[in-house]
Amino acid sequence: MIIDVVKLGKVANISSGKNAPKDDLFNHSEGLPFIRASHLNQLLQEKCDYNNFPKVNKEESQKLKLLIAPKNSILFAKSGMSATMNRIVKLKQDCYFVNHLACVTPKSDNLNSNFLKHYLFYYNPTNLIQGEAYPSINLSAISDLQIPLPPLEIQKAIAEKLDKADALRKKDQELLTQYDELAQAIFIDMFGDPVKNEKGWKLVNFEKIMQLKRGYDLPTQDRNPEGKIHVFGSNGVLDLHDKSKTTKPCLITGRSGTIGKVHRSETNCWPLNTTLYSFEIYNNNLIFLEYLLKNFKIERFAHGAGVPTLDRKIVHKEKLPLINLDFQNQFAEKIKNIEAQKTLVKQQAEESENLFQALLQESFNFN
Repeated sequence: MIIDVVKLGKVANISSGKNAPKDDLFNHSEGLPFIRASHLNQLLQEKCDYNNFPKVNKEESQKLKLLIAPKNSILFAKSGMSATMNRIVKLKQDCYFVNHLACVTPKSDNLNSNFLKHYLFYYNPTNLIQGEAYPSINLSAISDLQIPLPPLEIQKAIAEKLDKADALRKKDQELLTQYDELAQAIFIDMFGDPVKNEKGWKLVNFEKIMQLKRGYDLPTQDRNPEGKIHVFGSNGVLDLHDKSKTTKPCLITGRSGTIGKVHRSETNCWPLNTTLYSFEIYNNNLIFLEYLLKNFKIERFAHGAGVPTLDRKIVHKEKLPLINLDFQNQFAEKIKNIEAQKTLVKQQAEESENLFQALLQESFNFN
């Protein structure tokens, strides 16, 4: 079959939005939602509620000359770091949108919006970025993008197939999120908020429950990617090496840069110097401490405007609830059961992701 190939601008209107209004012009009761680049992740969720987005009423929108992205239009980021993430959204209702977003609206019924959504995800608009210092995509480059245009019936068939595969992979990801939310809910139910201590636990210094130590420098060129030892940064595992710095399971959290994320390593590891790790936990349960540290929100104690930094000496003097070991272990057993279920779902999620990617490649290979 010979498939027509056309410039996107021939079959769709391409536009970008306007600057975001001042905060005092937003409301939550009337008008259309105003979509920012930071909202794209929420919009990708199957059960996204547009009522949760800030709204601008018609009178203010006319004064600001805001542009409307019609229902069924495709939005993606065209500037800033968001433009590097390949988040392609099909709108379920009319919305105003910020100037950092590109809006692609089919001109006629000859282009199915679901087909277009999947093709743009397959193509990945990040390929159109010019310049690394500040990623941006010109509207003209979007307009000149060559897209296949099979007969409408074929477009619909492709879109329906990919919609179903996409729904499967999103369902698996949402299930993983729900397990995380369940674990958090169990912690709060058993122990309460460790910052507020509404359950009235006895409080002791942080350093009496665990002590944190600064990680160790390991330049990239000195690492051994063939090794089996995890190298941890503030955001998690960054690399592999053949030597470890810890001698037992530990927690790792950010010291500089990204502050507040907590990672658990059940094996010896190498925490980098941008992290702090638990080198003493006084026979407390490591799984319990992981959730305690997450909920304690140690990012509250970071300082520095440019690159936030966390001083462990300050954290060590803060107060934590003292929980007996039996209660800690009860909580940890519940988390182990959840993690076992998550392992199964992760395997399923990997399979559904592979299926979606295979169908994506198959669907747009018209040769």
